Amino acid sequence: MKCFVDIESSGFVPFKHEALTASFILTDEKLREIDEKTFKFRPECKHTWSEDAAAIHGFTWDNALLFPDKKSSTTDLINWLYSVGDSYSFICHALSRSSRLNLFDYQHLFALFWEQEKRSDFYRLFPEQKVQTTMLRSKKEAQQRYGIDSQRLESWAKKLGIDNTLHHQSEHDTRVCLEIYKYQQEVTLK
Repeated sequence: MKCFVDIESSGFVPFKHEALTASFILTDEKLREIDEKTFKFRPECKHTWSEDAAAIHGFTWDNALLFPDKKSSTTDLINWLYSVGDSYSFICHALSRSSRLNLFDYQHLFALFWEQEKRSDFYRLFPEQKVQTTMLRSKKEAQQRYGIDSQRLESWAKKLGIDNTLHHQSEHDTRVCLEIYKYQQEVTLK
């Protein structure tokens, strides 16, 4: 099974900043949607809150304090994932220069599991060898393969004809990630 993921957070550094929302779309291997869900996590550390990040995703500290507590939301997330399957290919739209394990969304999700002492569940649900990104290593490769000048999510949304007014909301960005992946698979099969 495949798990498409996008996370919005209180800042740009996993393990320092906190996940606020995490959206998932689960598909089978043929990319037929099985389920989708969004989880919200109440932040605990105001001193790490980034106003720069807030300007991007639109959440305020006061508004995020209304989210469910992190422990119960993480437990709900784990239970939901196990109710559908037990091992997923983790796919997000993020770039890492060093390795696929340094992807922003992957690290934020790992931090959630780590804080709740659920590391073994994380590795069972998202084996390292199944971590993927829809981003290529170079702009040149993206231009040659897909005819895009930028790998930014908004560029992909424009290419695929997806309304991008909800950009930086995890539900929307997860959906765009899935559509990018589908497009990439179609191009690869041609």
